[in-house]
Amino acid sequence: MGGKNWVDPTREPGITREIVLVVEDSPTQAAQTRALLMAHGVRVMTAFDGQDGVEKAETFLPGLIILDW
Repeated sequence: MGGKNWVDPTREPGITREIVLVVEDSPTQAAQTRALLMAHGVRVMTAFDGQDGVEKAETFLPGLIILDW
């Protein structure tokens, strides 16, 4: 992806949107959180365990990470 932000081709040129990474081991909770965020136009990526979350965070550099503890 080449960086922290990317240009969303469905939006106006030059507008960037951050990724929100949701790390959640419950598929139901992950789906609900993802749907809620996407309903508000947020770009969401999901990870289902800590290791997957770390790998995605290092690769995609999300602007926000939501997780339970």
